[in-house]
Amino acid sequence: MNLPARAVPVFLFFLLPAAVLAETGADAAPPPPPAGATLPAGDAPPAVPAVPDAAAALPAPPAAALSPEERASLFRLAAGSLAKGDTAGAEIAWRRILLGAPSPADEENALLGLARTHRQAGDLVKAAAVYEKLRQDHPASGLLPESCLEHGRVLRVLGAWKLAIDQFYNVIHGTLRIASGQTAHYRQLARTAQFEIAETHYLAGNYADAARFFSRLNLLDLAPGDRARAHFMAAMSRLRENRLEDAAAGFTSFIASWPDDESVSEARYQLATIWMRLGRKQDALDVTLDLLRLEHRHAGADVRAWAWWQRRTGTWLANDFYNQGDYSGALTIYHHLVRISPEPRWRLPVLYQIGLCQERLRQPGAARATWRQILDDPALQPQSAGSPPPSPPPEDLAELGRMAAWRLEHLDWAEKAETLLDSLAPPAPGPPSRPASVASPHAVNPAPRSQPPTSANIDT
Repeated sequence: MNLPARAVPVFLFFLLPAAVLAETGADAAPPPPPAGATLPAGDAPPAVPAVPDAAAALPAPPAAALSPEERASLFRLAAGSLAKGDTAGAEIAWRRILLGAPSPADEENALLGLARTHRQAGDLVKAAAVYEKLRQDHPASGLLPESCLEHGRVLRVLGAWKLAIDQFYNVIHGTLRIASGQTAHYRQLARTAQFEIAETHYLAGNYADAARFFSRLNLLDLAPGDRARAHFMAAMSRLRENRLEDAAAGFTSFIASWPDDESVSEARYQLATIWMRLGRKQDALDVTLDLLRLEHRHAGADVRAWAWWQRRTGTWLANDFYNQGDYSGALTIYHHLVRISPEPRWRLPVLYQIGLCQERLRQPGAARATWRQILDDPALQPQSAGSPPPSPPPEDLAELGRMAAWRLEHLDWAEKAETLLDSLAPPAPGPPSRPASVASPHAVNPAPRSQPPTSANIDT
């Protein structure tokens, strides 16, 4: 094959094998002109394009297959990095496994590990994509029930309610193909998927469906904690549906069935709000007092959560009673609330509300004692650590002290005014006298009685 070099089109330089290029001399540069020779204009030899490096033009070759020892080491490295929170290192290890011609089982495990890595890193969109790839590439994998369960939770966080529910149903369907030796584990996964379906309906605002699913879950052989959660959420779903009577029955049953559950305090709060909405104030008061009196016995290790619900329920109902003019009910709750914590920023405002209730109930002696208790509190006294001058109390507590002092001064003024008014009041009328005779016209028209002075004339 003896073709002139110029007969080969330039674009074929990239396609001809090296042997042909060598034979035609197409890869050789033209000889340089003799020394001192000049070329006419326009006769300069055309520039020959450089042949690109073949290795750079081709795509990167696939990574070499991993030996079993290398693959096992990468699995350990990825799992250890993920456990330490090194998601970047874990991702590198998972991807190296996937590039190393893994077996189907190793590819399934690596994909699941990569999805979990993205999920832990907070990249939920990538995690959802990897979960979906695992489901599509390995439809018969034994990892699908766990993968679909996690995939559904990721989609739910992303707000894809319907897609999340579809994945949870995939969990249930996938457990039907599992070997009998793993029945117990996958039966638990199926129950968890049913629970997740109910939770997703609730979060999506489908409260009727949520109530139905949670009620069904309560009939299954669940762990005690899961059954209690289903019982509570069924009542919450009915409350969100505005089925107040059914919700009240559900919360009452939940409190009776699971008195030690961590959600009992919230259930009492919700029940109190329902009774108030239904106009059953005494029932609301009873539920609140039960919460304030009894729940500390069930608080266990989560004391702060119980105390939070006690404060929220008590302050909400006490303030509601006060605003409605039920000062006696409000005072009863405030007396329980003040014992929850000795912290000044909690105790002193509650004491102030107690004093207001006592004033409204015309108990000046008790109110005066409450105002003095506030003013004498150590938190309102200047704090001194030795040689430096004493520091004033915090401004919010100082303002509360000024308000209490004003209330005490007002009580003293009101007591003095009432005493003065009593001293100026007309005497009580005596027994009726005999009727005057007609001849005594002045007897039937007595002189007008002097009027008591108004408050403007009282000298305080």
